[in-house]
Amino acid sequence: MPPAGPTAQPLPPQAVVAQMAMGGWISAAISEIARRNIPDQLKTGGPSRAADLAPELGVNVGALERLLRACASVGLFSEDADGRFGLTPLSEVLTSDSTVSVKAVAREMGG
Repeated sequence: MPPAGPTAQPLPPQAVVAQMAMGGWISAAISEIARRNIPDQLKTGGPSRAADLAPELGVNVGALERLLRACASVGLFSEDADGRFGLTPLSEVLTSDSTVSVKAVAREMGG
């Protein structure tokens, strides 16, 4: 999507189409983190490395790290210099106890 706001410069058409094409990947990633309760785990345990989360989730650490980084690249998680991923306002709404949770929708839409 093109940036919004009074000073935003429109993106070139190729950038807009590329963002649209990647939308399916982002939707699938959001669905996966919601199904695996990753935002809930980060809310409970605080920022964590993929290597710490992978055994609990029963997943490959490399695959999990790529998933978390993909989500961080669009603002769903933060990542610090030590490789720990944490919640952002976007991932907060994917937690079970959020008063504005969209976790159930996210689980179903990207599957």
